[in-house]
Amino acid sequence: MHILLYLSGMLLVILLGSVLVLRLLRLFSDWSQRQLMHLLVLITPLVSLIVLMGGLQHVLDQECVSNASAWDATLDITVLLLVGSTLVGALVLGLGRLVLMKRVMKQQEVIAAPDLQALVDHFAHQRGFPQLCLHLVRADRPLALLYGIRRPTMLLSTWMIDHLDRQELEAVLMHELVHVRRRDYLLNWVALLLRDAFFYLPTSRIAYRQLHREKELASDDLVAQATKRPLALASALTKVWLSRVDDAPSKIVQTLLSRGESIADRVDRLLGMRNQTAGKPPLYFFSLGVGTSISVVVMDIVVSLAFTAALLNC
Repeated sequence: MHILLYLSGMLLVILLGSVLVLRLLRLFSDWSQRQLMHLLVLITPLVSLIVLMGGLQHVLDQECVSNASAWDATLDITVLLLVGSTLVGALVLGLGRLVLMKRVMKQQEVIAAPDLQALVDHFAHQRGFPQLCLHLVRADRPLALLYGIRRPTMLLSTWMIDHLDRQELEAVLMHELVHVRRRDYLLNWVALLLRDAFFYLPTSRIAYRQLHREKELASDDLVAQATKRPLALASALTKVWLSRVDDAPSKIVQTLLSRGESIADRVDRLLGMRNQTAGKPPLYFFSLGVGTSISVVVMDIVVSLAFTAALLNC
């Protein structure tokens, strides 16, 4: 019973703190700052592992077990097994996704595309982006994605070559290069792992959903700034969306448009990008948001240590 009460109390504190941090997101206008806040919400539940380790020590202590009733000890062990299996299951699921993606990509027939690879290399060198290997595959649906963690590879379908003009294709390639520069492929995998590990916390699901959406918006902004042609990316997104209206999206890969994502918001932002004059919030708002977020994390750690100390004292 002790472990259930302390762990529930810890998760409640984390939940309230995460809600506060998510509310403070409106003070952050920079995409990288907002990304950091979302990751903070996703990472904070790991503090509960301190209580989990204290609970493990609690059930291994013969004196604590002998002083508790049989049902109480059984309940404590059950809670530890459930939470521990959730964490292990999330890790296994995350690694399984990587293995599955790698196997699926190896089965694709890669077409030699030296011109496209040269174009990607040119963009990477021109903008100071990391070098990226491009694989062109034969497919009758739009496909532009990154896969891999250590050495990400860009996968592009022949549909993109056949249906996009030169400027639209360049915008798509730049979009994927921006994801590489921002390391979105790695952050998305970590965020998905944390979301699955703490799926029972609504704030984890909200933070992941917002992070996933905003990484595309951030990439759109950077592409528009780099190419000075936001209409080209808007046109490419529209063509991709129109091609998928009557076609079921792939369940394995993530393309330029995520499943269920509304195209209207992204296209409207790109079309109105030249007229954007939104200013940044005052500096003291930003300082308030950072200070409050740090205080939330410190509070979570202090409460977690207090609960753990109580557990170890039986």
